[in-house]
Amino acid sequence: MSRQVIDKIRNAIRSGNYDLTYHAVEEMAEDKLVIYDVESAILSGKVIKK
Repeated sequence: MSRQVIDKIRNAIRSGNYDLTYHAVEEMAEDKLVIYDVESAILSGKVIKK
């Protein structure tokens, strides 16, 4: 994923301008994650393998 795409996703999270799919919500629930966990990982994480 290009740096530009990652920056666009991070900007959407910061502005609250995004939606989650029903599937994403189901997967989060299965893993006992809340939206804050996902947002935090995207905002502070880094890609280590493509």
